[in-house]
Amino acid sequence: MGAIQGRAVAALDGFLLIYMKIKPDGTLDPDDQQISDWGDGSKSMMETLVTGNGKAVSKISSFSADGLTSP
Repeated sequence: MGAIQGRAVAALDGFLLIYMKIKPDGTLDPDDQQISDWGDGSKSMMETLVTGNGKAVSKISSFSADGLTSP
């Protein structure tokens, strides 16, 4: 996967994946990509693109602030 684009207001509400062809040198080719359909989310929400800049995106981490308290 070459990139992920998410939609959110206060939390991630939807996302799409961007797949890129692997070039002979092992980097990804942003000129040869396929984009998935949105996995939910309203079109009116702010969108954020996360890319590996030619390197594969292989791990997505998240956290939630729900239930966290300060000492």
